[in-house]
Amino acid sequence: MDYRFSGNYNKYEKTTTKSQYALFNLGVNALAWKLRTNASWSAFETSSLYTQSSTSSANFYNTYIEKDFGKFRSTFKLGELNTGGMIMEPFSYKGASLFSNDEMLKSILRNYTPKVIGFANSQAVVTIRQNDRIVYQTNVPAGPFELNDFYISGLSGDLVVTVKESDGSEHSFIQPYSSLPEMKREGVADYSISIGKLDSGNNYHNPTFLYSSLSKGIMNGVTTYGDLLLAERYKSLGLGSTLSLGILGALSADVSLSQANKNNENYSGQSYGLKYSKSQVSTGTTVTLATYRYSTEDYYSFREFASKSSSLDHLWDNKIKNKMSLSLSQSLGEWG
Repeated sequence: MDYRFSGNYNKYEKTTTKSQYALFNLGVNALAWKLRTNASWSAFETSSLYTQSSTSSANFYNTYIEKDFGKFRSTFKLGELNTGGMIMEPFSYKGASLFSNDEMLKSILRNYTPKVIGFANSQAVVTIRQNDRIVYQTNVPAGPFELNDFYISGLSGDLVVTVKESDGSEHSFIQPYSSLPEMKREGVADYSISIGKLDSGNNYHNPTFLYSSLSKGIMNGVTTYGDLLLAERYKSLGLGSTLSLGILGALSADVSLSQANKNNENYSGQSYGLKYSKSQVSTGTTVTLATYRYSTEDYYSFREFASKSSSLDHLWDNKIKNKMSLSLSQSLGEWG
């Protein structure tokens, strides 16, 4: 159990106020099942010379049970959940989900790692560094070599490969490494299947839906992925792929198609997405650029479709038609 507690006491003239707040992360394990929930508790009290009042409340949320199936590298969950949303906008729901669990993979298979291809003139020691840290070292025989049986925790940061020959001489080269969250190792596949009812508050209907997603590493730097959502009067299909551009970085592109029947009117639209990642080893800078664009006003995400708003013009005017985000990270070297 984890918890956090805070309180406040304030006195001004003849009025005293007290407030307390606690947050709990609770869990119980029994018979291979796990129960998890979050809980919050708050209390407020005020008193003066003539009056006194107090209120308190407690809430439980994100409550679910789960069980792992190691033979199938999968986990089953039942309760208050969230979709992953590789392409489609993620949302909260009450229902069940069965999905592949990457924590059950060998550590070297959990993240995408590029193939390091080089040549040794003799039996040699190959050392791979990222951000001035050694991430892998091995012996190779004379001739060409190909390495990818190592683990990198970050999404980017070019690799410096040093080959130390048997006579003591060294030569180095840079292996470009820019990745995206969607990228997987060649041959690794993930899936998810979810069924339930949307749970997004009082301003939304709660339609029943079926959601599934699938992704697979096809080859070095190429991962294809897609998701499908079916509900009464709504369906959506998303397809996408990543591509390693070598020294130019990494790119992903996706398209999502939706068909919705809202207020007895049919609407079909498309949404396009681009992501770009590039690291610069000489400066330690990583640039990640993500751009999303709704190409037509007739595209509706599942939550937009489920909105109780009766005015489509009002709903469209308040939708995000274009979205762009830019993030920069800078390594400080020996400073951290």
